[in-house]
Order: sequence, then C-alpha cells, then structure tokens
Amino acid sequence: MVDHQPFPLRADAARNFFKIVNAAEKLFIEQGIDVQLEEIASEAGVGTTTLFRRFANKAALIKAVLDRQADGVMAPALESAAREPDARKALLMVLEPALTTNSDKKLLLAAAATVGLMNMDLPTAFIDGLNRIIRRGQADGVFREDLTEEDTPRLMMMLTGPLASFEPGSDGWRRYLFLLVDALCVVDAPTPLPPALPLPEVYPPFDGR
Repeated sequence: MVDHQPFPLRADAARNFFKIVNAAEKLFIEQGIDVQLEEIASEAGVGTTTLFRRFANKAALIKAVLDRQADGVMAPALESAAREPDARKALLMVLEPALTTNSDKKLLLAAAATVGLMNMDLPTAFIDGLNRIIRRGQADGVFREDLTEEDTPRLMMMLTGPLASFEPGSDGWRRYLFLLVDALCVVDAPTPLPPALPLPEVYPPFDGR
C-alpha cells in the first residue's frame, strides 16, 4: 500500500524512513500544515538532506503518514471484517476504527486537505476492501443495489468532513456514521442514534487555520 517505497530499503535507510514518518506524524498532529520540513528533520534526528532524499515536499510526507495509518489500522480491520458474515457489521468494523484513529488528528487531516490528499486519492487497498464488503452486502440483500464503486471514496469524505466540528477525541462522529450506514442499507428499522452534539460557535474551516 505504501507506494512511495518501490524497493526494499537498506537497514539504515529504513530506520531513517520510519524516524522521519514518526516525527512527521507527531508534528503534523500538533501544528498542522505550518510545520516546516526542517523541524521534522530535527525531530527525527536526521539531516535535511536525508529527509529530502526520501520526501520532496509536505504532501509526500503526509501521504506516507496516511499510508502507514492505513497499513497499521485499516488492514487488520479489513481482515477481521472479512470473517464477519453480517455485511453491515463488517462495514462498521472497518469504518469505526478509521474514524476513531482520525478523531483526534484534526490538524493532520486539515494538512492532508490543504495539499489535496483528502479527495479521491484514498489508499487503494482500503477503498477496495470497503467495496468488497459492500458488494457482499448487496449480494446478501443488506445494502442498496444501486451503490457503485464510485460512491465509496465520496462516502468516506462525507464521514471525515464533520470531524473538524468536534473536539479532539470526541466520538460525536458516531451519530453520522450510523446515519450514513443506515442510508446504505435496506432496513426495516433505523439504528438508534447517539445524541447530537452542539455545533461550535465558529465552525472551523477544513484547512487547519
């Protein structure tokens, strides 16, 4: 899934790669898009030349952070969901950890949006996994027959967009997760919703500022 790493790295290069990605994740979460690449290199304990050898710009670094998140959180969730016979439960088994992971990373998501990564360019393996669950649910009569693979990235954008309106770590997004999943389903009774949380006085723009 990590497509910026086309061949195996030497041991020292691999260590530097992961130190840089670790530092980038920490600082983008804390500072958002305003963090400087030199700060990330310093936090990682490497020189700027080493950083630029692997990552040409902030977009490449943010993509590496998001790809690792997909590998570390989404891949195990997809594996577990594949063993769940109920497609609706399987979909929630994947979406809940995805949103939980991102709920306290508002500035990282805002940075990703700023460099154009919160769009259709979502990790392919993640989207493909969601589509497999949806197709299985359609075959079982759980999900609407008119859903297409083109819907899936847009549905994820519908779920991640509201995260900016909640305090870090809040689970207020669950209400909208259940609303969306129910909208995908052919169900007799909707899921009881968690309470709606009040909107912030000033709704933050999704750019980290």
